Amino acid sequence: MTTIDEAVKSFVAAADIEWGLSPNTLKTYARSLHAFAAAMTAQGVITLDGISRELVHSFLGAPTRGGESLLAQRATVLRLFLRWLHFEDVTGEDFGSSIEIPKVAHRVPQVLTRREVTQLLRAPTVRRKLPLPNQTGPGYAKNSKALGIRDRAILELLYATGMRVSELRNLRLENLDLGERRARVVGKGDKERIVFFHPKAAAALEAWLKFRAAWRGTDSPFVFTSLIARYAGRRNDQLSRKALWQIVKRYLAVAQITREHVGPHTLRHSFATHLLDGGANIRDVQELLGHSSILTTQVYTHVALAGLWKVFRKYHPRAGRRGDWRRKVSRSSEKAAPARAQGDARLPA
Repeated sequence: MTTIDEAVKSFVAAADIEWGLSPNTLKTYARSLHAFAAAMTAQGVITLDGISRELVHSFLGAPTRGGESLLAQRATVLRLFLRWLHFEDVTGEDFGSSIEIPKVAHRVPQVLTRREVTQLLRAPTVRRKLPLPNQTGPGYAKNSKALGIRDRAILELLYATGMRVSELRNLRLENLDLGERRARVVGKGDKERIVFFHPKAAAALEAWLKFRAAWRGTDSPFVFTSLIARYAGRRNDQLSRKALWQIVKRYLAVAQITREHVGPHTLRHSFATHLLDGGANIRDVQELLGHSSILTTQVYTHVALAGLWKVFRKYHPRAGRRGDWRRKVSRSSEKAAPARAQGDARLPA
């Protein structure tokens, strides 16, 4: 009988070939299913014929550090896996049919204000003297002008285009057009789209590419590369997702933006929300973000509406900017009640 681990490998391979899922999605699938396989092994179940509905629901009912979102993710992946096994006639029973996906409350995305974005984009310093490549060691980048040049270009492009981190790190020189100020990116499901950027982002990119050409030559196909890869003996100088996350978090700290749940993806949220605030059509924003469904883009309208509500409350003369109108009416009623009880002729009954 096929082992659970073997079935997981077959499922992930099929998801890659037949469904064309992104590498990050495949990693998520594999991680969730390896956790399931490990839990079954702990119960003494190695092969598929030992799986039961009770064991499946026991695994999904176990507490996790990731909370509701991780439970929902595991339930979704496990249901796909078990239903796929039944569809492929590997198992006689469809254990996935009884799995219910728990509903997770969708958190309104964190968005930076325009002032915070300006502070963040100014955080990378480019004022230090540029070190010569043959006069530096592995630690040169920490105090060099090079980091500031590269990192400013990264931040500018993330906010200017609304790119995902994975799209930025995979951006190739051949897909970048500085003259037309646009780039061709490959998003989820290998879907391609064109994104645009403004002159300030183009200037930051041009400064980085000039330094990159002098430092790296033209041997790397990627726009953004690691500055210490050659010193570490790595052939692949492509920036990792973790490195990009650390870059953004470092400059968020420099800009003194310390709110929770703020990271690289926040710049994508801010890009979309600021476009809608400025009057952009939601369908156009959907195209720029690369969303396959308009429902995904609509989450940003809630953020924009929240901002409009604050403006209305602050500036409309009868919107109760000094307090909630409900509380004012309540207080007025309380004051009027004793007067009515005494038969005050000035107050309507």
